[in-house]
This record gives sequence, structure tokens and C-alpha cells, in this order.
Amino acid sequence: MSVRKRTDLMGIPAERAPRAGARPSKTDAAGPLALGRTQASSRDELAAWGLMPALAAVSALALLVIAAGNYLARAGAPGAELLFWLGIVLIIAPFAARLASERPSRQERLRLAVWLGMALYVVKVMNSPNGFTYADEFMHWHNVNQILSTQTLFGQNLVLPISALYPGLPSVTASLVSLGGLSVFWAGILVIAAARLVMILALFWLAEQLSQSPRVAGLTVLIYAANPNFLFFDAQFSYESLALPLVVLVLAVAHYRLNPKTRQPVVLTLVAFVIIGAVVITHHLSSYFMVAVLLAWTLLVARFHLVVINGARTTLRWYAGEITGSAAWRWALQATRNFVHRREQTRVNHESSRDPSGLMFFALILTLIWLAFVASSTVGYVGTVLGRAVVSVFRLIAAEETGRTLFVSTSGYVAPVWEHIIGLGSIVIIVVALPFGLVAVWRRYRRNALVLVLALMAIAYLGMLGLRFAPAAWETSNRASEFLYIGLAFVLALGVTDIRLRKAASWIGPAAVTIGLTWVFCGGIVAGWPENLRLARVDQVAVGDRILQPQETTAAVWMLANIGPGHVVAADDSNGRVLLTQAHEDALVGRNYSIDDLLSAPSLDHYELYTIQRFQLEYILVDQRRISSDNMRGYFFVPTRPVAGWDVGLYDLDRLAKFESAAIDRIFDSGDIAIYNLETLRSGQPAN
Repeated sequence: MSVRKRTDLMGIPAERAPRAGARPSKTDAAGPLALGRTQASSRDELAAWGLMPALAAVSALALLVIAAGNYLARAGAPGAELLFWLGIVLIIAPFAARLASERPSRQERLRLAVWLGMALYVVKVMNSPNGFTYADEFMHWHNVNQILSTQTLFGQNLVLPISALYPGLPSVTASLVSLGGLSVFWAGILVIAAARLVMILALFWLAEQLSQSPRVAGLTVLIYAANPNFLFFDAQFSYESLALPLVVLVLAVAHYRLNPKTRQPVVLTLVAFVIIGAVVITHHLSSYFMVAVLLAWTLLVARFHLVVINGARTTLRWYAGEITGSAAWRWALQATRNFVHRREQTRVNHESSRDPSGLMFFALILTLIWLAFVASSTVGYVGTVLGRAVVSVFRLIAAEETGRTLFVSTSGYVAPVWEHIIGLGSIVIIVVALPFGLVAVWRRYRRNALVLVLALMAIAYLGMLGLRFAPAAWETSNRASEFLYIGLAFVLALGVTDIRLRKAASWIGPAAVTIGLTWVFCGGIVAGWPENLRLARVDQVAVGDRILQPQETTAAVWMLANIGPGHVVAADDSNGRVLLTQAHEDALVGRNYSIDDLLSAPSLDHYELYTIQRFQLEYILVDQRRISSDNMRGYFFVPTRPVAGWDVGLYDLDRLAKFESAAIDRIFDSGDIAIYNLETLRSGQPAN
């Protein structure tokens, strides 16, 4: 019996017929499969990007809107604030809607989180694109200059002495300046940009490890960006802006290292040690926070193990009493099985709660060594701030002082009503949403020690809000927000993912989540940064081919050119920082050196002369403008007309008259600023 093979019209077997227009090849049969795999991988790559390109385009448009607002703000034109808020909403709302959705892939969520964080950093850079204009930035700018000029890490900074004792940020920046030929400003911009990227990636990684959910991780990054200090304060050139991201990275590496499935834990331990060391030498508060979190994590793990051991002992005692009967061997067998099952279940439940005590002790010892041998003055500095906060709280409770009025600045500026609504409304949303997250923690993560630490941080954040009513404690509450918000963001992200509404109103859930997250973000901006500093201010004016600068900058440039650096100069807060960085003088400012009393006194009496002789003051800069005492607004051209939040008034003439009557030399006068030579008052022994 013959078998006929199926042939095509040309008599060639169909299985071997070549494709039209193609040469016969051994790989012809595999061609369509390879093409299909290529097309499938292309589709997977496109799916991984998702809506990322569209949202990136929207955020770019939003940044252009904010840039237009900055332009109007510099020109003093109306509508600048409206453009700022429009741009912020255009950035946040689309990202909130997409990250809250269940559709994006992990790759898309990670890319969205990174793009969001860096876009918000650009908002800060556009706020001051010409140079450093934030109060803390001047101190760290000076520290970088000290390292570059002296080639030593520990210089002198009389405005904020402890900043020179933590050389992490200035040393990295100085290295970049030396290697790359950049200015200190642009090197600082790049360093903080890198720190912002580390913060986003580390927080995403940590949240994803704890929750096993990229959706929770993306939402954690988004919600953390809503903390009051993320947009401006923690984007400035300051040591906390670098140290806090490293702390989050330590926690992420530590948790990954303690996973029993992790390979090369020794290498990860060494990496964690290096990062811990970087935190300790960069910022005092960040190192204390790192030690506190690791300590709480360790103690909770120890508590878990204690409960397990006690449970096992109770089980053994119960079985020991039961096996005395006739069926002793049966009870013994069952006891063994139950005990082994209990221990195995305990091991599974506590895999993510392994002991991080090694890292904790290393961080604690290194922090104490640095505090004892390098930065011992930090104790007095931090103790003074916390002491004033505690005293203020007790005085408020005892009705010995009046509470601080919310949305009212120290200069008397009252925020508009709509800011009250946004700010208070964001707190209400957090309070309402937090229980959902705490319930999720209790249901699914109550055996994970680090998750419980984050939950405690979330609860502590609400408790710290009460300190905002105490006049001397509100700053402590504000500074704690960027630390405690790490836990709050994770818990709220868990709560958001647990919200379920009826299918009949399926559009309500995403809309409510998007509006709520956007509202919370806007509320954080309201609580964290003054209205009149959210947009750029005038710090340079072009007149023909010349660039005019504010009077304090002109005075500093003149002093450097005509007197030289390294002189002890007394000044108010803003002028002192400019002299420190642009004239390289040893500026003394503030209450610590009694400079405020020296400037405000109506005459040069015994106490004022004692201050001059005690600190061997060589020069004093006197600024008649009240805005000069404001270390946030005193670096710009003062508006010629009244503007909300800006004190455009002048001090009494006695501020200048007392130095004129003392027959000392006035060596500089720009109209509002005068510089006096104190040589005749400085001579002789200090007064008793």
C-alpha cells in the first residue's frame, strides 16, 4: 500500500515548500516563530512603558506653567500664584490616578515614581536658578569653600558651627567641583539630584519588599512626596537632603540582607556598614533617626521571639500533664507533631522579622564615637532646641503662654482662607485614611517588625501635629515630618490599596483617591513653605550690559575686594550669611553671640561694649531694612510697594545713630546698609 504525500501546485511537498521570494534555508521553519517572539517582546516593552510617555509630556507642560509663574512673580505681575498651583496639580493628579490604578506594570510604576520625584526637584531648582538662596544653603556653601581653600574637612562656620562637624555633603560637593570643573552651585544641584534619586529608588524598594506589591511601593513614593518638606526644604543644598535618602537605603538594604533567600549577605553587610558610616558623618538628626529605627526594629523582633518561646514552653507543659494516661505514646506522638508544626509555622511567619541587631549596634557605636570625639557640641545645640520645645509645651499646658495661631507668620502675615481649607483638609484626609492602613497592617503584617515600626511612625506623626500650637515647638514638629512621613506614606499606601467601592460606582474610587492624594500633596506645600517664597524672587536685575545685585551682595563684594577675607564681622541673619559665603568673612549673627542685642540697642552702653570686646569684633554691618533679619527673604530685592508677607519697613534711625555718635569710621554706605570699623571700641581689656 502506497502513501501519497500532500504536494502543492508545483509538485513539491508542502512541508518543504519555501516561502515566496525567500531562499530555502534550514531556519525557514523557525523564522515565523522568531518573528513572533520579537513582536511579543516589543509589545511587552511597550506595555512596560504604559502611559509613562504621556504623563511625562503632561508633567513637562506643567513645569512650563510653573516657569511662567516664576517669570510673572519676578515681574511683580498678577496670576503667578495661580500658575504655580495649576502646574502642581497637573503634575500630581495624573501620576496619582495612574499609580493608584491596578493596571500599570512594575516597570511603569517605578519609572513613574522616578519621573515624579525628579520633576518635583526641578520645581525647586526653578525657584532659585541663579544660585543658593535658602538660609541653610549659605552655611553648606561656605563649608564647601572651606574645604576647597584649606584642603581640610573640618573648617570653621560661626553661623552654624555644627554644620562644619559633618563634612559628608561638602566633601562630596568639593570633590565634584575639583574633578568636574563645576561651580559650587551646579555641583550642589547635581549632588542633591542624585540624593533625590536615591530616596525614590530606596523607598520604592523598601516598600515593595515589605508589601510584595509594586502598587503599594509606587503609592508610598507618591504619598511621601506630599510631606511638607519634600518639595522645597529637603530639595535644598543641605546635609539632611543627602543623609535622609541614605537612611532609607540602609533600611532597604538591611531588610533585603535579612531575607533568608538573599545571596551574599556578607557583601550586603559591608555595603550597609559603608552607608551607615556615610549617614553618621553627614547629618546628626538623620543618624539619630537611623539608630532609633534600627533599635525599635531589633526590640520588636526580640519581643516576637520571646512570645514564641513562651508559647512553646506552655505547649510542652500541657502535653507533659496529658501523657500520664494509658495512651501516653499517642499523646507523645501528637505532641511532637504539633510542636514541630508550631516551630515551622513560627519560622515562616517571622522570616521577615529577623534580627537586625548587628547593624543597629554598629550604627549606635559609630554615632556615639562621632558624637564624643568629633561633634560633641551637637549635644548642646540639639538639647537647646528640644529643651525650648519641651518648655513651650508645658507652658502651653499650664496656660502660662498663648498658643501659636495656625497660618499666621511671625511677621503677622495671615494666609488666605483657601489655604486654611487646603491645609486643614489634608490633615482630615490623613486622619480618615490612616485607620484603613493600620487595619491592613494588623491583618497582614503584624508579625513583621519593620512594618510595625513604620506604623508607629505613622501614629507618631499625628501626635507631633499637636506641637504646632506651641510657639517654640512648631519647628520641631515641622522638622520631624520628613522622618515620620516614611512610615505614614507606607501605611496610607496600604490603606489606599484596600479601599473597595461598589462596581455600580466604579469610577468613584479612582476619582476619590486621585482627589484625596492631590489634596494631601497641596496641603503639605501649604504647611511646609511660605506663600511668598514658593515662586522665584528677584535676586538680579539686568540694566543694559550690567547686572545689578541686592545691597547685601554689593556690600559683601566690596568688603572682599577692599578689606579681604577672614575678619570677624557682626551682622543680622541674612547679611551675615552673604558675608560668610561671598566675602569669606567670619560672620557672627543671631542670639548666640548677642548680635541681635547689639544691633537693636538704642545706645552703646556697658553690655554692648562688652560684646564687642569679648568676641573681638572688627566690623559691624548695620542694615536699616527690617527684612534683613529674615533669613528666608532677606537675600532679594525688596519690593517697592507693600506685598503680603514682606516687611518693607525700616528700623528707627537709632540703629545707625549710636554708631555715628561713637566716633567710629563708617567705611561703606549703600543707603540702607552701612559698615563700621570697630577698632577703637575693640581695643583694651574686656569690660567687667
